[in-house]
Amino acid sequence: MTSYQTLTGSFAVVALFGCSNAPATAPPPTSDSLRLVPIVTSGLSSPVYLTAPPGDTARLFVVEQAGQIRVVQHGQLLATPFLDISNGVASGGEEGLLSVAFHPSYATNRYFYVDYTHTNIAGDTLYTLIERYTTTSADSNIADTVSHKLILRIVQPYSNHNGG
Repeated sequence: MTSYQTLTGSFAVVALFGCSNAPATAPPPTSDSLRLVPIVTSGLSSPVYLTAPPGDTARLFVVEQAGQIRVVQHGQLLATPFLDISNGVASGGEEGLLSVAFHPSYATNRYFYVDYTHTNIAGDTLYTLIERYTTTSADSNIADTVSHKLILRIVQPYSNHNGG
């Protein structure tokens, strides 16, 4: 049998089984069965990312582009930011504090990582920085800003497309 005949036969088998009357999956939910509920309706400035630590069902962490991470606990936006690094963040356009990620063992080691754009002191070089922080031992809703450790620094030649 030629490879053309084998290929044609293979397509016929795939087409035959692909034309089954049985639905492959359940139909998607209708818009009537979905309901979006606002988490926070005020108090945030340019939120760009939302996440929660592994296993934490009481809190959400909202990243604000200008350099703060805010905590929403039991549906309430806390007044004190979790982290404020706005003095080191180059913010605007596609730049800023862009993400936070929690270590898989965050509950025990308190490590979390941030991704942001930063300009050097001379103001002529833009970087993407990945830094690790921990929370304070006294309050898991407050980051220890002194704990920061640089993990990665990448020179960004342009002010756009710095999100990863």
